[in-house]
Amino acid sequence: MKNLTLTSNYNFVSGYGELLSTILTELPLCGYNVIPRSYSPICDKYVKFFDNPFVYDSQMVDLCLLNMNNLIGNENVLTHLKFDRPRILLTMWECTKINDLIVEILNKFVHIIVPNNYIKSNLINQGLSTKIDVVPLFCDTDFFVYNEHIVKDKFVFGISNEDPRKNLNRVVRCFLKTFKNVKNVELQIKTCTPLDSKISDSKLKYLNRYYTKSELRDWYYNLDVYVSGATCEGWGMMQQESLCCGRPIIYTNYGGLSEFVSNESSFEIGYDEVYSTGCWGGYGGKWSEFKENDMSETMLSCYNNIDVVKIKGKLASVSVQKFSKNNFIKNLNKVLNYYI
Repeated sequence: MKNLTLTSNYNFVSGYGELLSTILTELPLCGYNVIPRSYSPICDKYVKFFDNPFVYDSQMVDLCLLNMNNLIGNENVLTHLKFDRPRILLTMWECTKINDLIVEILNKFVHIIVPNNYIKSNLINQGLSTKIDVVPLFCDTDFFVYNEHIVKDKFVFGISNEDPRKNLNRVVRCFLKTFKNVKNVELQIKTCTPLDSKISDSKLKYLNRYYTKSELRDWYYNLDVYVSGATCEGWGMMQQESLCCGRPIIYTNYGGLSEFVSNESSFEIGYDEVYSTGCWGGYGGKWSEFKENDMSETMLSCYNNIDVVKIKGKLASVSVQKFSKNNFIKNLNKVLNYYI
């Protein structure tokens, strides 16, 4: 039995939550005794994992599943870590730069794991000397599986996530401009919570609640094309889920999406690299901004070429199957074996 502590936020609601759950349930099947360590309140979903009776050893190797941010001070957990034992960091970052203090902290880890080459290159360009490995992420490829594309009375696009980084409102405006005089088309906007402000139009359908896993899969099946207007993705779990279900995506070949999406099985559009904003801004970092003319032309092309959409969707469902939980755990295990 290989002993390992796992320092993380046990209250994640994003893709990090799926990643955390997978590590907690799958690593023990590879011979690991995973001892959870939390720096935040623990939600009900993860309480059972803290019943581990193993006696904690302060010299144990620690895997940190932590999201980075540009905050300096008490609000950034990275600034509070002690490096009196080997620590491995599994993380991601969605623009080209992070502040210099965080880079100094990253250099104290014995190993860093990121999900794509975009992040690895950006960290190296900022002077990171710690060994970095790319371990691609995943979605549940056994659950999100191909379903035959059925042509409906109206063509349905879908977008999701209210995070400003996803550019939801910009995609909505582009859609409405493109299909101003078209009736048999719809854009479904999937968020977990009601939006503070939303555009009103009969061609827009707002879905403002949490979906179960089965409901989410059925939602993908109801789409013709999923639209990704994100500035940058650490991976792009929902995009991969859509592809697994046989629904191609409109996307920019940037960040995490460049790791597993291709124009052969989806619809690539152009972008400009612009300065990042919000919690990703302030240090000269950049990310992508999709070209609105490309987005509009590609939406229209999808609408007018349903046969191409269906062909690409079938190819997509095959192309992303290798990015599975099993392969993620296998590659993570290779890194951990250096130290345990």
